[in-house]
Amino acid sequence: MYFYPMKSRNILYLLLLIAFFCFQSKASTLDSLSKYIHSAPEDTTKVEALIKLGKELRNSQVDSATLIFEQALKLSQQLNWKKGIANSYAVLATCKAIQTDYPAATEYYYKALAIHQELNNQDGMAIMYAGLGVLYKNQQDLDKALEFHNKALAIDIKNDNTNRIAMHYGNMGVVYKHLQDFDKALEYYFKALEMDTKKNNLKGQATHMGNIGVIYKNQEKYDKAIEYYFKSLEISEQQNDLEGILTKSLNISRLYTIIGN
Repeated sequence: MYFYPMKSRNILYLLLLIAFFCFQSKASTLDSLSKYIHSAPEDTTKVEALIKLGKELRNSQVDSATLIFEQALKLSQQLNWKKGIANSYAVLATCKAIQTDYPAATEYYYKALAIHQELNNQDGMAIMYAGLGVLYKNQQDLDKALEFHNKALAIDIKNDNTNRIAMHYGNMGVVYKHLQDFDKALEYYFKALEMDTKKNNLKGQATHMGNIGVIYKNQEKYDKAIEYYFKSLEISEQQNDLEGILTKSLNISRLYTIIGN
């Protein structure tokens, strides 16, 4: 049995500290981007800055992020910059998904996909297929989700994009988790972990280990769940990934609540 000294009340203090530093870091990034955008010329670099700013706001202020992405789309259209138009559609899709407006999210993703297909942008096509896979998973259309993740996977295997192959395996693991096929979910999570370990992608490793921990928790294999949660947390700490530390610490706290520690 694994024993770890970290208990729930200690984790609470850690979470408060992490939340403070995450807020400080994000505020600094937002300030820098806002100042740059205010004085930037009306060119493709401004589009990229607008998209970056919107991404910083998206999870906490989705309406503001949407307005910023719409500015990026408008400027891209004025510049006739197709890549910028496609990228703007894609991030608008993510906002609509957050707002659970799935028809609008789907429409934006397909608009972005059409442009990437026109440009024969394999990377863009794979990312859009993956985004649609996540979107269909969120709507519980799990067969469709697997179909699109497989399309994304096929492109990236063909192009030997090992970083994204690991991501697709991870996404497929999530779908199998929702299908309650925990053995299949573990199979794909371990495939993803193996690839990211070979690539020394520490952030990916932390994500997959956390997901493996979730599956073991669902299977009530609590010792193994704690083992992988702490492995995941250790990597996030090494990377100074404050948001990752927050997520992993919450998982550990919830598991301690389940097992009564």
